[in-house]
Amino acid sequence: MIISNIDNKDMEFVLPEYEYSNDEQYVLFGTGEVAESYYKQLVTRISSDRIAFFIDSMSDKKEIFGKKILKPFEVKNVNQYKYILCTFTSAVGMAEALIKLGVKDKNIIRSSKYTIDSFNEYEVKGKHICIYPPVDTQEKYRELENMFSAYICQSLALRVDVETTIPETKSHILRRVDQYDELSKYDLVLVWNKKNLTDEKIKGLHNAFCIDCRFFQCIDIKILTLLNYKLSDKNVIQTLEVRSKDNFKKLIGKNYKKGYLFGNGPSMTKGGEIVSKRKEDAYKIVCNAAVQNKNFMEMLCPDVYVLSDYYFIDIDNLGLLKEILDYVKNNDIMLCIPKTWIPLYVEAYGADENKLIGFSEDRTELSFPTKEQLSVYSKAHNVITRYGIPIASALCDEIYIAGCDGTKISKEENTFSIQDKIENTGSKTEPMEILYHMNMGYPLLDEESEIKIPSVEVKARDAHAEEDIANWMHMEKPQGNYQERCYYHKFEGSDGKASIYQPKLNVGLEISFDASKLDGFVEWKMMGVRDYVLGLECGNCYPDGRDVMRKTGMLKFLNPGESVEYQVNIKLFEK
Repeated sequence: MIISNIDNKDMEFVLPEYEYSNDEQYVLFGTGEVAESYYKQLVTRISSDRIAFFIDSMSDKKEIFGKKILKPFEVKNVNQYKYILCTFTSAVGMAEALIKLGVKDKNIIRSSKYTIDSFNEYEVKGKHICIYPPVDTQEKYRELENMFSAYICQSLALRVDVETTIPETKSHILRRVDQYDELSKYDLVLVWNKKNLTDEKIKGLHNAFCIDCRFFQCIDIKILTLLNYKLSDKNVIQTLEVRSKDNFKKLIGKNYKKGYLFGNGPSMTKGGEIVSKRKEDAYKIVCNAAVQNKNFMEMLCPDVYVLSDYYFIDIDNLGLLKEILDYVKNNDIMLCIPKTWIPLYVEAYGADENKLIGFSEDRTELSFPTKEQLSVYSKAHNVITRYGIPIASALCDEIYIAGCDGTKISKEENTFSIQDKIENTGSKTEPMEILYHMNMGYPLLDEESEIKIPSVEVKARDAHAEEDIANWMHMEKPQGNYQERCYYHKFEGSDGKASIYQPKLNVGLEISFDASKLDGFVEWKMMGVRDYVLGLECGNCYPDGRDVMRKTGMLKFLNPGESVEYQVNIKLFEK
């Protein structure tokens, strides 16, 4: 399941702490939702005249809120302003861009502390932690326990306080308390619900960070794995880093001049066939779920396996991770991963430290690994560009790439299908939810797109969506500060389908599925500027959490040994 971008509903972005005054002039770096939220908060504290302009290197707009939007290089007398970084994901890059323009560091107001960058810089001094706010359901309690069990090594012996009144539940990692201590006294406060970031108890804390994945994608996994790394024994970390360098030197020692880098796309297998027939000395690098193509792996015999996506440390994908680690253990191959994962991989998942190479991620400079410094450039957005190409470049002079050509679609019918079988292999009945999160964007989506969802019932998720329910099928032009609207559809019988058609291109896309099995269809309208998307999502539930689905009777369960199969068909068409 793919998690959507930040769900900002019911939350105001937290303005960075600073003594804002009418004695200074301010520039907002960014023009998206964060910038808009910051601006609205600023004008309640200072005169709008003190906000000089916005800067954005990518925006095509000329102004926002009546203020000019400049490119960074257009700013003159750069140090007469204070610059507010309006981002949750690119703070380091923004700061670096300003410094290159000559802006002094003291004139840069960093973004909200609730970022990975901020947590990277935060020194966790002890192991006494609390989870905030209080937990009021068994389900959330178990979810948090599973998270900590998956991403925190037991040897760390953390003391994690949870205030709760739910019936007694045994836990080897969570400690139930009737009432939290003063929050500032904890070494770390981890906020599991983004709505509580604006609580007065939280606002002024230097030790509070968010682990709600609705805040932004995978923030829970990123924070907890990084916490595990920060608190691991320093001697152990040093030993593992030395071992990583030694393992990398072994790879370089093969001294091959040529390298083959494989993604998981359609040309992967064909490329493997070609390389295997050449019988030459060359580095063969694979990534992600390559291990599941057993014929390919047997044919290729790769030297390097690369993982960087948090999908491969997600609690829901530990089966695939075990498959990868077993392959690495039983074959002559090195596994390259972020260095912050290594303590967890070794202790919790039983990885062989003699086959692991951990890389740091440089957020400011374009970097390639060397024998002395194992680092890659973190701003690259996928495993091939972030890890694959830099590692291949460090190993050899010639690089050939295959398998980076996306999903194969039938040229005859322009269709493909997604088929899933979910089986309960455990010993007790378990809840089971699935949602196929499919998003449509420009140019297929614009204000002229025709949406057809032949449902017999449409309900708004909340009051905001209800205000415009008559227009659920009508798309709009991108709008600033747009709040998402979400609609729930019900079909009669098993014939579930939804489509979008673009008359300008004479191209459309249709989704079809068994609505008796996938009985929770979601339409997600997000008509925002630079966040313009329509979600057409079939599932066996609505995305309101298991507690809500249980109350409505929509929550599905699988008994031990029971399985269920789903199929979703996607078709491109012309009229």
